[in-house]
Amino acid sequence: MSIKFGMTLFPWTLVMSYLVVLDFTTTMLLISVALTLMNLNLKINASPCAPPHLGTLKLRTRSSPRSNNHSP
Repeated sequence: MSIKFGMTLFPWTLVMSYLVVLDFTTTMLLISVALTLMNLNLKINASPCAPPHLGTLKLRTRSSPRSNNHSP
């Protein structure tokens, strides 16, 4: 009985450890992506010769919800 219990317990511990590692790696990836995005945004805002299409894209995304609200 004890051997069977150990065999059933083992895969669950493996799955749990795998899930914890997966969660940790995903959170680290999300943090790194957020940091890189922030750095890119800062570089774009700081640089005087920023590409104009990025500014227009930002303006479009900002103005789109307003136009949606005006429509009945």
